[in-house]
Amino acid sequence: LRSDEELANMDPSMFVEPFVDNNLRNPTELRRLVSRLYELGLLTFRKRARSKIGVFTVEKKDGMLRLVFDCRPANVLHKDPPITHLASGAAYANFDWSDEALETHQHGDSDIHFSGLDLTDGFYQFEYEEMASFFCFDTTVLAGEYNITRVYDDGTGLWESVDAGDRLYPALKVLPMGWSWSLWFVHNALTESMVLSLIHISEPTR
Repeated sequence: LRSDEELANMDPSMFVEPFVDNNLRNPTELRRLVSRLYELGLLTFRKRARSKIGVFTVEKKDGMLRLVFDCRPANVLHKDPPITHLASGAAYANFDWSDEALETHQHGDSDIHFSGLDLTDGFYQFEYEEMASFFCFDTTVLAGEYNITRVYDDGTGLWESVDAGDRLYPALKVLPMGWSWSLWFVHNALTESMVLSLIHISEPTR
């Protein structure tokens, strides 16, 4: 997190209200979305919101809608993540395909292999319960509506009991794509998995 001094010295224009789709400004529509996300296992609940997110949709190439979370308020509160180095199609243009280079990298009759990996809905596959209070929806629900009997408390690091009549903030417990650190976490997890897989494949069979 940024310190109070760092936040005080930031450009005031960085502190913005997250964008919410006009349709989702309707409390009924937002409640429908919250219920659906909860059914899918993407939500948790909090008694306190440390920051709130906006939500809207953009059309994908196949005509379907992509759900986007505006996490700018949370991004302001957090320090910038390390740079994430991603490969792209342009990266292949930087390879040296000369005979001399290929002979240098080959060992005996071994071949050079390439592979790619794409994790479907990658950000939603990673849960981070401890961070959920930074990604709260701008609405509250009764704990009893969703049969919630306990919630995580960020201050104590413990779960605490709640009553059916307590009002709670719905919050994302997965990594939202709009959070500045999400890509870094997911990319590092995938990179480590690929490295471990290569080590396993390279180990001689016993």
